[in-house]
Amino acid sequence: MRGTLGTLARSGVSLLPALKIVETTIGNLVLGKLIAQVAEETRGGDSLAAPLRKLGIFPKTVVQMIAVGEESGMLPEMLLKVADIEERHMRAHTKTMISLLAPALILVVGAMVGFMVIALFAAHLQHESSSPTIRT
Repeated sequence: MRGTLGTLARSGVSLLPALKIVETTIGNLVLGKLIAQVAEETRGGDSLAAPLRKLGIFPKTVVQMIAVGEESGMLPEMLLKVADIEERHMRAHTKTMISLLAPALILVVGAMVGFMVIALFAAHLQHESSSPTIRT
């Protein structure tokens, strides 16, 4: 969202139309409704940071960076910077989750293979013990 909004703002699109574009392209209905609410409050003369702060859907640091961008007149650059930081943060979380998930999947697959081996071995032993032996 912030990357799209930052790109639109940097391209010269004013804030309200940019928020409308983000609302329709976000792909998440709940987040789209929240963005529409932000746009409505911004239409009334509020800054972008104030409704974001009220909603509480973004981390405080993100809202503070947006507020600083508004105050300094560098909102597009700040939105792009926030998007970059959030993207790196998301990549780090994804990498961590994958590194935790891989050993767990190995354990699950190993347990399944072990169960199959034990089941086959038990069936083999049961078959041998139930078959009559021929003595000469």
